[in-house]
Amino acid sequence: MIFCRHIFFACATLTLHIFGQHNKSLKNESPAEREGAPNYAKLSTWAAHPLKQDFSDSIPPYAKSDIRDTTIDVFFIHPTSYLKNLTTKNWNAELANEKINKDTDEGSIKFQASVFNQHARIYAPRYRQAHIKSFFLRDKPQSVSAIELAYSDVKAAFDYYVKNENHGRPFIIAAHSQGTLHAIRLIKESIDDDSLEDRLVCAYLVGWLVSKNEFEALKPCMSATQTQCFVTWRTFKSGEVPKYIADEHGSAVCTNPITWSLGPNETKAQHHLGAVGKSLDEVYTKSVNIVLPKEHGIVWASPQAELQSKLTGVDHYHFIDYNLFYLDIRKNVDQRVSSYLLKK
Repeated sequence: MIFCRHIFFACATLTLHIFGQHNKSLKNESPAEREGAPNYAKLSTWAAHPLKQDFSDSIPPYAKSDIRDTTIDVFFIHPTSYLKNLTTKNWNAELANEKINKDTDEGSIKFQASVFNQHARIYAPRYRQAHIKSFFLRDKPQSVSAIELAYSDVKAAFDYYVKNENHGRPFIIAAHSQGTLHAIRLIKESIDDDSLEDRLVCAYLVGWLVSKNEFEALKPCMSATQTQCFVTWRTFKSGEVPKYIADEHGSAVCTNPITWSLGPNETKAQHHLGAVGKSLDEVYTKSVNIVLPKEHGIVWASPQAELQSKLTGVDHYHFIDYNLFYLDIRKNVDQRVSSYLLKK
């Protein structure tokens, strides 16, 4: 059985990592006013929103007894689910595409955004995401324009959220893959060294290169309870070092998603809280050994036998950056929210 196959099609593919360096050539122009720009006052433009029931509300059976609240907000930027049917005129996904939205909702919203729902109201905008081939063909004007357009929607959604929904509440920025590319730029333009930074509990910037000096003020988290900082990791099979990772020359930050310390280090499976499988109630505890090698800013994962048997056909652990550490992330959100509130 292929482990959680349906989420793979909702997550950005490995090509986002192949071109993991940030695109320095993005134009400053904002195409947000182009035809088809979303109106974020409408619930239909949100994959997750507190005023609608959606897949971010999914609660694993083992978390049913958790004390739940909505103390904070999460602004979640989903990864690529626009993987097919590229045309010369359609490098960005249509907001009303039912197939793409279904893949997003039943994939990253359910298996990634839901990890935050113990303490948070979750906001996840639909946006005109760039087609996956935009990241194969980064030098093409169509690719640059597609990524810029996607970001303009994310920025518009965040601006709407801050103006109309936040009301001074603490919040988390969370993302994966293409979503993290946009989140990095969003933090630079709207949060880093700004008044909003005081409200930022943490940023979970998963599945994309985040350099050691990426931000002016926001720093990597050094522990499980530190706040107003960021965590980031990219997961690979043990010993795997793609050329593009080697070419980074160790410039990336990498967080241990079990201990929440910075690499290099390693953690045995006995300390792993748990991964989720093809459904949220398929749980594998104490199932992943990890190493954060000294030379590379990545996580090497070695799943134990039972979990490994479910990974048949899974070539790239990028797809399961959240799945492999679902319970660990859920616990860490609780730790950071508690720590943040104690300081206030």
